[in-house]
Amino acid sequence: MHFYPDANDLTRLRLTIASIFIKGGDGLEIAPWENPLFVAGCNIRHVEINPEHVTQPGQILDNGEVLATVPAGSLDFIIACHVLEHFENPIGAIRTHLGKLKPHGWLYYILPDKNFKTCDQFRDTTPFEHMLEDYRNNKPPARSDPGHLHVWNDETAYEFFVEVNKLLGHPYRLVHFSVNPPNLENIIMLEKVREAK
Repeated sequence: MHFYPDANDLTRLRLTIASIFIKGGDGLEIAPWENPLFVAGCNIRHVEINPEHVTQPGQILDNGEVLATVPAGSLDFIIACHVLEHFENPIGAIRTHLGKLKPHGWLYYILPDKNFKTCDQFRDTTPFEHMLEDYRNNKPPARSDPGHLHVWNDETAYEFFVEVNKLLGHPYRLVHFSVNPPNLENIIMLEKVREAK
């Protein structure tokens, strides 16, 4: 049996962290579907891979892993809550997301933590080497949501973002990492400081 907090509890810490760093501008939230994050003073467009979830004006039908419809260097921030674990190539997705940001733009990722009662609790964490192989082989994105392909806990999530930063030539600062235990997740805020290698 899984415990899922109500929507108000789920968004409280997420919004607090977002409002500390994201101070307006234009951005995207990838696959928010029924639980979008509304950050005050921001123009946020929603990106969905499933045409059935594109129900409002201004939503974008695109694959959040590649964001083919989004020009490079055009965004102040990208929000992806419980999305990165669905991507075939999460390192490639981070590199792509960085490329869509303006200088000093923000990447706001939230990852489920297997240490809590999530659907991943009985699965092994995904080794970094596995994700590195997917990146080096330029594994293509899925055409629909494949479910959770990658699994992290707080330690492996932190190590993942440190290693990705090294791999890509230190294109970001990891400015925030926290565990949101009531909400089963790790919260990560990255600031773009240069283009990725």
